[in-house]
Amino acid sequence: MFAWSHLLVLAEFSANHVLDLHLETATVRESLRFSAMLRQPKSVSKQEKYDYVEEVIKMLDMEDFAEAVVGVPGEGLNVEQRKLLTIGVELAAKPKLREYFFLGEFWNSADIQPKSSSSTSLPGE
Repeated sequence: MFAWSHLLVLAEFSANHVLDLHLETATVRESLRFSAMLRQPKSVSKQEKYDYVEEVIKMLDMEDFAEAVVGVPGEGLNVEQRKLLTIGVELAAKPKLREYFFLGEFWNSADIQPKSSSSTSLPGE
């Protein structure tokens, strides 16, 4: 479903997210909802924000661990899941599309392999 080698993310990654810093007691879904609630405009309803989070979860193929607790590095989410959460947190904010980042570089340190050869696009854009 998801092609790492073809995905271009049009978002700004802040330095703390690149380090995969997440609240260790939150679930993946809670982390994404928190990002959406704080970073999307107030004019967007809570339900619309939550619906968008569900789209992000599906797009990043995170359904199997959406209710998992993040935990601390070495426990809880594995390296690949943490990287997905980091990207999901940025996408849940529904950023303005203005900067292009090729995710292949982002994943080098995680030794993550592409899951397929198809491409995907950002939901709602």
